[in-house]
Amino acid sequence: MNDDYLARAHELDLAAAKEAPIDDDCAPPERMYYLTMRALYKLYHIGAVSLDDAKAAKQEAVDLLTEQKYLHELYEHQARLEKVFRSEFDNEDNICKNGECRLYKLLCGIMDEDDVTEDEYNGEE
Repeated sequence: MNDDYLARAHELDLAAAKEAPIDDDCAPPERMYYLTMRALYKLYHIGAVSLDDAKAAKQEAVDLLTEQKYLHELYEHQARLEKVFRSEFDNEDNICKNGECRLYKLLCGIMDEDDVTEDEYNGEE
C-alpha cells in the first residue's frame, strides 16, 4: 500500500472526525472516503456501530480508497495522453501516410518496435 495514500487517508480521517471541510478540488475517491468516514464517526458516536465494526469498516474504506485513488490516477493519466494524442493527430503536419500511423500503432501495442524501420520511425519513409 502506498505510504502517500495512507498519509492522505489519515488527513481525511482527522478532518472527518472534526467534521472539518475539505478542499473543493479534492479528488472524487478522497471525497467519497471523507464522507464515508464522517458518517462512520457519527454512527460510532451515537452508539449505532460497535468499535470492532467501526474498525473493520474503516479498514475496508482505507483499502477501497487506495484502490480507487490508483484507478483515478490511471484515468487522469489516460485523459492527459488522449489530450496529447488528439492535439498531435489533429495537426496536419503529423498526418501519417495512407491513413496509417505507425507511432499510434506502436504506442497502442498493435505493432512491435521490430515492425518499424529506423527511417519510418524518424518519418523518412
